[in-house]
Amino acid sequence: MSHGRILLFGDPGTGKSTIGNILKDPSDSVVNSGTKAVCLPAKEKHWIVCEIPACQSMDIRGQTKIIFMLAPRGGRLMTSDVKFVKNALKSVPEKIQYGVIVNFCNNNEVSWQHDFIQLLKAHLPLNPPMKVVFLPNELKNINQEQLIEFVQDMPINDTFLPDILTEREFMKKTTCLKISILMLILFLVVYNSKHS
Repeated sequence: MSHGRILLFGDPGTGKSTIGNILKDPSDSVVNSGTKAVCLPAKEKHWIVCEIPACQSMDIRGQTKIIFMLAPRGGRLMTSDVKFVKNALKSVPEKIQYGVIVNFCNNNEVSWQHDFIQLLKAHLPLNPPMKVVFLPNELKNINQEQLIEFVQDMPINDTFLPDILTEREFMKKTTCLKISILMLILFLVVYNSKHS
């Protein structure tokens, strides 16, 4: 049985592991993600949580719920945050639906949150987020039910794309192809020289 994936994209320190641990099944052990994607069984049936560093390419094949993790510094949306989301959205060939978790918020004022959402939508006019949730600065203050509801209500992207090759994979495959062609040419030259 194939599972859908809840993809948590974000820079180091944006709270991917914290949110992943809240969403995962409590019977599973905690895994340190490091710099590679880590999948943990989620509380929501038939879904797994994947923590994906911002530097890793987006693989959105199959059923996915995509969530970008942002952690504003000084209560401000940084250019690097918007650039990260824009670049990630450009890397996929079609429009996707996604949400944003704004983590480590010191400011609970509704007007600040509204302004933040408007600014995010202004920077991403062609594909704004479907949902945005603001989480407090301290883990103990996170409303877990609100977070789980946010993820459950996220729209599902059901994408069947051909394999997306990273630049390194592409180079490896083309190098193997070039070597195969050279070997075939060498074989034909040797064969022709023996039979001429």
